[in-house]
Amino acid sequence: MGTLVRAESTLRPPLEELLDTFARAHALSGREREVIRLATMACHDKQIAELLGVSVKTVEVFWRRIYEKTGWRGHCAVLAGVIRYISSAPSAPCAVCESSSDKPRSLRE
Repeated sequence: MGTLVRAESTLRPPLEELLDTFARAHALSGREREVIRLATMACHDKQIAELLGVSVKTVEVFWRRIYEKTGWRGHCAVLAGVIRYISSAPSAPCAVCESSSDKPRSLRE
């Protein structure tokens, strides 16, 4: 549990707020948002599972739901979208998703 506390303290509040906005823009659940937050801190699925107190299979289910809601496939594509979103700091809706033609080829599927 100490690792989770340490991980939480590494994100600055504005980044947390932007991640919350991203999660709301994509209708992500609290757990799905938490999976992304931990992944942005370089946690692997096994670490995420341990920190959340769930199985790795459950983390994989969260990722599948994230893929469905964002339209992106793969952890890297989701994290790249989050980075682009946070970098552009839009208010809403998600600037990354507004136009599929704006998405890099690696983010489209």
